[in-house]
Amino acid sequence: MVNHSSASKTPATQLIKDTAGSFHTYIGKGVSVPGIGDIDTDPSLNVNDLESLLRVHFVLTGSTLATGTHSSPEVVPFIKALPDHIRRLNRSTYQESELVAGGVDGRIDWGETVEMYSRRGFVDGTKFICNQHRTEYDTPENQVLKRLLLEIHSVFQNELEATTDDPESYQWLSEWLKKPGLLTTLTETLYQNVYLDDVSPSERIPQRILRTVKSSRQSLYRDAASLLEQYYSFQNRNFEREKATDILQNVYIRPNTDNGGRLFEIYWLFKILDEVTGGELQIIRSGTDLIARWEAGGSQYDLYHHTTGPDMLSFSVHSADVESQLHHLEDHFESMNYFQRTHTVQRDTAEIAETALGSSTHKTLWTGVPDILLVRTNPDNELTGILIGEVKYSRDVQYIKDGVEELLEYLYHLHYNGDYIVTPSPTDANFESEIPVVGALFVDKLPPETDDSELPISLVEYGDSYIPFPDNSS
Repeated sequence: MVNHSSASKTPATQLIKDTAGSFHTYIGKGVSVPGIGDIDTDPSLNVNDLESLLRVHFVLTGSTLATGTHSSPEVVPFIKALPDHIRRLNRSTYQESELVAGGVDGRIDWGETVEMYSRRGFVDGTKFICNQHRTEYDTPENQVLKRLLLEIHSVFQNELEATTDDPESYQWLSEWLKKPGLLTTLTETLYQNVYLDDVSPSERIPQRILRTVKSSRQSLYRDAASLLEQYYSFQNRNFEREKATDILQNVYIRPNTDNGGRLFEIYWLFKILDEVTGGELQIIRSGTDLIARWEAGGSQYDLYHHTTGPDMLSFSVHSADVESQLHHLEDHFESMNYFQRTHTVQRDTAEIAETALGSSTHKTLWTGVPDILLVRTNPDNELTGILIGEVKYSRDVQYIKDGVEELLEYLYHLHYNGDYIVTPSPTDANFESEIPVVGALFVDKLPPETDDSELPISLVEYGDSYIPFPDNSS
C-alpha cells in the first residue's frame, strides 16, 4: 500500500489523466457512466446520463474555459461568428411560369402566351404567361445549419434549462448566458431570421447530405456540417480517445474547479472494472444506475453506482421493523431503556399526528445509498456475494472515519429478501455472514502505516488496485 505525507488531495487534473483512458475504453464497450447531476457540482442541472453529459460538453467546445486545442470546428467560435456569416445564406433561384391577369408581373413568355391563346381559341389581351424568379432557402446547406442550431438550443431547453433562470450562479457558462451572450445570438438567429424560418430540416440529417455540405464553398456550411457530424458521433458514443480528457475536464471539473468528488467515484468504478478478467461487458442503457454487467465463472456480476441496487436488497430501517424486536428487551430491563425511548418517540409522533392533525406518517429510522455496489448472483438469481463501497475524496482522518461509520451502517443494516445478512460481533469489530459480504472504503490517501489486515473492511487508497472477491476472482 502506497502512503503519502502530503496534506493536499490528488489534483482533479491527475484524476482526469488516470481516468480518461478507461472512460474512453468502457464507453466504447457500452458501459454506462454516471452524469454530473449531484450535490457536488450543480444539482439543478438535468444531466443524469451519458448522452446528456456529452450534449453539455458539445456546447462547451471552444469556450474560453475549455481545455485542449483542436483543428476541427468548435461550437463557441462558430456561434460567435454566426451574425456575420448568416447574412450570406445560401439560396436557390429558379424561374416559374405563371398565368397573370389584368397586368404584367415579370417577363412575358410570348411563346407560352401565344400557345395558351391557341389552346383556348381566342385572344384575351388581359392575360399573359409570365416568367417569375423564385428564391428558395430550404436548401440542404440551410437544413444542416438549422438542425445544428436546433440541437444546440435544445441543450439549453433541457440539460441547461436551470442556468438560464439564474445565470450569475453559472459563471462557467458566462459566454452563453451574459447579456447579450451566445444564447441570445442563437435564439435570435433561429427565431427571428425570416429566411431560416422557411427551412424545414429532418430530425436527423443523413450522412450523405453531411458529406456533400462539408464540401461547400462557404465556411459557414462546412463548419456546420462538421459540427453536426461531431454531435452525432457523441450521441453514438463514438469519439476519439483524446476527446475523453476534454469531456472529463470540461463537464466533470469545469463547473466547479474545486471539486473532483464525482470523478473520484468514477475512478474507482473503472478500477474495479479493470480487474474483470472473464466474460464480456454488456451494454447498459441510459436511465439506470447499473453501470456494467458481465458473467464469469458461472456467476453474473452487476456493478451499480450511487443506488440501492436490485429489489432483493434494501438499505433502510423503518420504525415498524424494530417494534417487535424491542418487546424482547422488556424482559431484561425494569425501566425503559434508550432504544425503547427512541422508538417511543417515533411511535407517539405518528399517533399524535394522526389523531390531532389527520396526517399519517411512516418514520424511517435509517436509510442509505452506497456509492458503489457490486452484486454477484448465480443462474437462479440468488445472491452469492456483494461488495459495498463508500468513496471519500479526502486525506482528512475525520472525514475518513465518517466514511468508516457510513460503510458499517450499510453493512449492518443491509437486508436481503427481508432478512439481515450481516451479524455483527457483540464484542469487537468483526462480523459473520453466510453470504460473502465485502466492505471497502476508497479514499485519496491514508495515514502512514495504516494496516487493515485484521479489519472486517478494506481501506483502499488512490493508486491501489482492488479485487472485490479475491477468493473467486471475477
